[in-house]
Amino acid sequence: MKSFLERRDRWGNGYSLWLMVGVVFALPLMIWSLKQLRMENDVAGWLPSDDPQSKILAWYQNLFPEEDRVLVSWDDCTLTDPR
Repeated sequence: MKSFLERRDRWGNGYSLWLMVGVVFALPLMIWSLKQLRMENDVAGWLPSDDPQSKILAWYQNLFPEEDRVLVSWDDCTLTDPR
């Protein structure tokens, strides 16, 4: 029994040719779809507004309004920790 890519259609073309034709037609659609994809990865959207961590995040965003941030935390840390 021949493998899928070795088989021929009724016109004598291999199925691998039809597979490549399908990829060539699908590729522009995939590229266009990926360009239209927008990712909104906002940490504030992950937390409910009444969550204590959300309030800390709002405090932090008011204190440091820049968009480029690094937020470092550790277990048992508090807002009054002098470190």
